[in-house]
Amino acid sequence: MTNQEMPRNANEILAQATPDQVRWVLARIHTKTDYEAAKRVEVHPSTVSKWSNKAELDKAVNFLLREPIKAAVEILENVSAEAAQVIADTLRVKHDNRLRLSAASDILDRVGVKSAQRHELTGAEGGPIETKDVTITDEQRNRALSALADAIAAAIHCDRTEHTGEMGTGE
Repeated sequence: MTNQEMPRNANEILAQATPDQVRWVLARIHTKTDYEAAKRVEVHPSTVSKWSNKAELDKAVNFLLREPIKAAVEILENVSAEAAQVIADTLRVKHDNRLRLSAASDILDRVGVKSAQRHELTGAEGGPIETKDVTITDEQRNRALSALADAIAAAIHCDRTEHTGEMGTGE
């Protein structure tokens, strides 16, 4: 393999590895030695040391240890199409409507079509929401609006006075 063809990440290395080698790499990130990983996946330790791509597999182990989140995302990205196909196949299962409904819901959720979200509002301790009647008469409303208009006019006048430097009359 030339430098130009060298795998750039653990995923590319694992894509070229045998199933035993992939299992060994994944076991190796959880053990202290190659020997322990070999025993864990039931591959003879001498077999591991003789693998022609052992240096590349070690690079994959180091990458997985150094960048575990990035490596996990890459692994998931590689199998995402297969996972989507499993969901699509599940949708086609005719004898289990609950499984089909679950698959359909998953598909819609992943493409951004969310189901209606239900919300229930309750008052204190789950009781009814208390309401208060705040009805006012037309006269009360007009007085409130007039007071608000006067307050706004006073604020505008005060603001203009501050910006122009006008002096009050002292009245």
